[in-house]
Amino acid sequence: MLNPNCQNFRARLQSEPDTDLESHVDNCEACQTWLDASLLGSSAESEGLQRLEATLSQQGALRGRLMSVPTALRARVLALVMLVLVTAQLMFAARADLGVYPMGRLALELGAHGLVLLLLVTILLRPAFRPDWPLTLTLRAAGLAVLVILGIALTNPAHALHAASLAGRGPDFGSHAAACLAYGTISGMSFVVLAALLDRGAPVGGTPRWGLHLLLTGLGIATSSLVLVLHCPIVHMDHLLVGHVLTVGPIALACGVLLRVLSASRAAPR
Repeated sequence: MLNPNCQNFRARLQSEPDTDLESHVDNCEACQTWLDASLLGSSAESEGLQRLEATLSQQGALRGRLMSVPTALRARVLALVMLVLVTAQLMFAARADLGVYPMGRLALELGAHGLVLLLLVTILLRPAFRPDWPLTLTLRAAGLAVLVILGIALTNPAHALHAASLAGRGPDFGSHAAACLAYGTISGMSFVVLAALLDRGAPVGGTPRWGLHLLLTGLGIATSSLVLVLHCPIVHMDHLLVGHVLTVGPIALACGVLLRVLSASRAAPR
């Protein structure tokens, strides 16, 4: 059900506009979206308003409550989860060669991941009452995630100073690559699931689902690559291409399945 304050705001605004209601609008993104759609009055905004109302009517469910969280708080939640993910990785499953890995290169790799993740999360958390970012920006951001993981794999090995960094060759190649493929995919999707639950579905303007699919896939790839950089000590190209870069495929498929599940749950009668 709608927040009683929202119902009161809408009833009062429709009967007689009052400047005293501005404080409510300033602090309620849902009502800002409703007001924008009402003022614009086009078919696109009307359709967006219907989707918004349907979303708000589901606020009793877990996803509805997560979607109604203010944007700043949603950003903090994602940042906290990423911090926990990275900290846990360093504390309990850090790469065995961390002591000899070139710190300058590691800082560059971590910085690249951080910038890509920041860009993707910024696009994802765009407030619903604001116009969507161009789809080309989403495409480029997802492409940057692929370029980062591919660039790390194609550069020269960072070092050859640790036995673990030279593993994963010969008969052990398949098992090591499969382990990283699974580990990276699971790590990336764990963050993607939370991000998808916090996404509001762009009720105004309406980002096509393939745009959200690209966005979530980019988030999964960047998270997976970040975790593998912190976890896997193997530095030779063959392993990185098969065990790390190929996570792009499973993550893209898993994001497609996730979006179908979430769309079905949203469309299901309550």
